[in-house]
Amino acid sequence: MIDDCEHSRHYDREELNHHQVATDDMELTTHAIELHSLDIRSNRRRRYQVVLALDPTRQKPHTVTMVWGRYGWKTRTLLFSAEDPDTALQYVKSVLTKRSAHGYQISHVDEAHPLTEWLHELDMEIVS
Repeated sequence: MIDDCEHSRHYDREELNHHQVATDDMELTTHAIELHSLDIRSNRRRRYQVVLALDPTRQKPHTVTMVWGRYGWKTRTLLFSAEDPDTALQYVKSVLTKRSAHGYQISHVDEAHPLTEWLHELDMEIVS
């Protein structure tokens, strides 16, 4: 799995929002989930974004981009690529499960995200 991950550049919020971009006959589609972990007593102000994307122009067209860091500070980015959507979705589920276990709460889910129903089944609330 580590071979499929690569570090990449920083993405800003607008780039991570759900959008579709026409590329000739194909479309680039992305779906984002944002999480945060806030605790004033321990000075904890962390954010985590998980973006699921389909880019038909890539050899492994299904990607998951994770961007995380402290609010107001430099972020880190990791990219996971998969050949099929099930592998990418399973990877997103594992990331969300791990982040939830570390105290992160979901603050935003893009409309029509493929994992919306799964999140509701696990009772993962969306907190503002």
